[in-house]
Amino acid sequence: MRLEYKLEKIKVADVLNIVGYNELKYVVSPLSPAIIAAMHIASLDVEAVTVAESRKKVYGIFTGYSLLRLIEGSKNNPWEALYRVSCASACGPTLEMSYDNTLAELLQGMLVSGNGCSVVTRNYESIATLGTLGIAKFFHATRFLKDLEEEIPLKRIANRDELVKIEPDTPIHELIDFMIQTRIRHLLIQDEAPKIITDRNLAEYLLDKRTIIQFRDDACLVMERKVGDVLSYCHEPAFLSPDTGINNVLEALLRNKSRTVVTDDMKQITTSWDITVGLYKETNPLNIN
Repeated sequence: MRLEYKLEKIKVADVLNIVGYNELKYVVSPLSPAIIAAMHIASLDVEAVTVAESRKKVYGIFTGYSLLRLIEGSKNNPWEALYRVSCASACGPTLEMSYDNTLAELLQGMLVSGNGCSVVTRNYESIATLGTLGIAKFFHATRFLKDLEEEIPLKRIANRDELVKIEPDTPIHELIDFMIQTRIRHLLIQDEAPKIITDRNLAEYLLDKRTIIQFRDDACLVMERKVGDVLSYCHEPAFLSPDTGINNVLEALLRNKSRTVVTDDMKQITTSWDITVGLYKETNPLNIN
């Protein structure tokens, strides 16, 4: 059975029943300062924090990218902005999907919106969030892609753009500017042991107890520090041959702490977005953009 037809037979509810409900566990008030949501991103293993007044009124999703966007827009005093700007103002737009929508509809919504995390609703109330990592876990747990092992190798789903590499001596503020301008959230630090750096790694570093006081007292000075200072918060990617089958890629990605797979020629990268939304786009006959 073609992948697009299989995706149309799976409900969002089916995915949640396998990967579990977070039941909007990580929710912040829209009136709370952005630092509250940012601390959740930095200290908890979550893709996103939901900004909501109630289950019936969700304002948006706060991610590591939301934090970087806030910092980039308040270069003179980013620390003050974390307290002055509300979560409602700092969060990104919401992609809402019904519990009864199909997985194909969810992936299409993510593709069109560019949003990798959705708020799931039932009877007009928000009940959970579901992102590309959760969908990837569903694919793995159910062996959903078992028939595509030979048809879909790593090189077919890896990001078409060449992997972006940065030097350890790059100033942190330059990296943040680059991430905001390009919306690229996974870059390879060229070091003796190459590591992936993400927006969440930057959040962990800036709001860690070892850095946060310095960030409060002189945020601009911290922004001048080098990417190499963040290395201890980053992880090595999994390296695989471009010809590796998709199920082995999926397993390697989920086992890897950086949640990334890089081709062993270090030219392409695959994330949970590529193995879910990217795969949907690659195999959809309409090639939806």
